Amino acid sequence: MRKICGDMVTLNIRILVFIILAASGLQAENDRLNRLYENLKTNYSQVETYQAEFRQENFWQEMNLQKISWGRLFYDNNRLLLEYDEPLGQRLLLDSLGVLLYDPASERALYLEKMETELRPLAFLALYWDKSEKKITDLTDKSCDIHLNTAIGERIIVRTENDFIKELTYVDNTGNQVHYEFFNEQYNVVLPDEIFRVEIPSQVNIIDNRK
Repeated sequence: MRKICGDMVTLNIRILVFIILAASGLQAENDRLNRLYENLKTNYSQVETYQAEFRQENFWQEMNLQKISWGRLFYDNNRLLLEYDEPLGQRLLLDSLGVLLYDPASERALYLEKMETELRPLAFLALYWDKSEKKITDLTDKSCDIHLNTAIGERIIVRTENDFIKELTYVDNTGNQVHYEFFNEQYNVVLPDEIFRVEIPSQVNIIDNRK
């Protein structure tokens, strides 16, 4: 009986030590996540203009369909433009007037109200930060992946490098996903107004769904 009691005490101590170590490790990861997030916010707070090349990969689960696109991303504090080379000539413009989707191939332009989501990398991350479970996986000394999981089954993966965002992945709760990679980034360069001016030919069918 004494041996059994002794074994139980030893087991309980081991369990307690394990719980303490696990809690300590979790706190350390949380501290690291918070430091990384603060570093990202500090860096991006100094970015007034941004331009980069991007690669976009969409996947629709139900149709088992994948589409790869690429082009250039430009934004300042008030405007954002995705300028596509594939599909050629497509534009997605977000500004104070709402959202413009222009597709020259179909000769259609669609105006929408402002989007609730965000396409600026840090702003997109901020949408989910406070309502997600988070963890980090390391890649190198200067890069890591941040994994976020929401209560409704969404998954967000953000790859950072030198405290800037290099890749974004969003997966909804049905398995549909979109992935962005950014290349050749330039920060705080002059972006002329002409960059954000989308010329729509007269023959294009314009649909305006703004209120």
